[in-house]
Amino acid sequence: MIWYADASFLVSAFGEDTNTAEAKAWLRKCTDFPLLITRLSVLEAETALRAAVAGKRLSEQQMTLAIAGVHRATLEGYLHRKDAPQHQWFPQAHRISAHSGTSSIGRALDILHISAALIFKADGLLTFDKNQRMLAESQGLKVQP
Repeated sequence: MIWYADASFLVSAFGEDTNTAEAKAWLRKCTDFPLLITRLSVLEAETALRAAVAGKRLSEQQMTLAIAGVHRATLEGYLHRKDAPQHQWFPQAHRISAHSGTSSIGRALDILHISAALIFKADGLLTFDKNQRMLAESQGLKVQP
């Protein structure tokens, strides 16, 4: 099984939030490494972690450890950063957006993550975002945790 990890999953798995226990439990059971990520995943996760410090939900030390954890997991092979070809990534995202119509709420970054997962031929998406979950399922992806 090939999994693509959304930023919400990375933040929970490496940071401290209401979904951390669930993310870590999922990782302990996972046998399908590496998890795929993109530069967008890392950028969005790091930005969310910095916002958590600004919102006093994380300490600076927790943020630093979380960011270092993502980079360490990449170096150790648990995460694999791939670059989605631009000539495929955005057209795929536009297709997903157009076909989702007005029945679902899809934010642009969420749609780009789903697009990357499809381009990489991932079987599933790891996310804690409910709207992204529904959109990913409509595109044929399994969604966990």
